[in-house]
Amino acid sequence: MRKEDIMSGKHLNRRFPIHNHPRAVERARRADPDLAAGRVGPNPSSAMPVLIDLMRTGIMKSC
Repeated sequence: MRKEDIMSGKHLNRRFPIHNHPRAVERARRADPDLAAGRVGPNPSSAMPVLIDLMRTGIMKSC
């Protein structure tokens, strides 16, 4: 995340486990295989993996 400068200007707790992002994405996609931007998923739901993919690469990864 730092390499892409995604966290620039953000005030995230220093102990936040940002390095665990890939594992969190795997869990999110298992919980909601149809994960997509602008889609309301099951409760709880988050499209953060989609947003981070777009921020890092400009490309939304397919599920």
